[in-house]
Amino acid sequence: MKTKKKPQHFSLTFMFAAIVFIILTITMVFVVGITLILSQAGVFDLNLSLRNMALPFAVIALISILIGTIVAAVFGGIPVRPFSKLIKGLDTLSSGDYDVKLDLGTTSVEKRMSDSFNSLANELRCTEMLRSDFVNNFSHEFKTPIVSISGFARLIKKGNISEEQKNEYLEIILDESTR
Repeated sequence: MKTKKKPQHFSLTFMFAAIVFIILTITMVFVVGITLILSQAGVFDLNLSLRNMALPFAVIALISILIGTIVAAVFGGIPVRPFSKLIKGLDTLSSGDYDVKLDLGTTSVEKRMSDSFNSLANELRCTEMLRSDFVNNFSHEFKTPIVSISGFARLIKKGNISEEQKNEYLEIILDESTR
């Protein structure tokens, strides 16, 4: 029996939603706490009319926004941290350093991203070695016949050789140029 796999983005979505929920909960706890503290201190009376409560609630709302912003700034970077590491790793790869390895975290999505990135880096390193070997071999294989052709052409140009040697050298030049 085949079970359906949950989409990979589900866990990231759940993580973002959980963080927003935590931020809202912390903000609400602070607002309620500050309201109770200010009420106990006599700054305002919870039994007053709505008109008399406008200023205290405005202050509490501003404090709530400030606290919510601070909490969001502190905790909001947590889910983005693996992506920042991934971007740095990709920049390192694009600069030609294929020995970079990443460990983005412990969740299944983070592990899969780490494994995929590390596999990519390894494949690029192997491809770069193959390319380098190919260029070196091609350069050597290309240079060898040219050196032979050049050397025998110089000998023929000097003219201090017999007709038989000249024909032999021309045959070598033809063979090397074909090669």
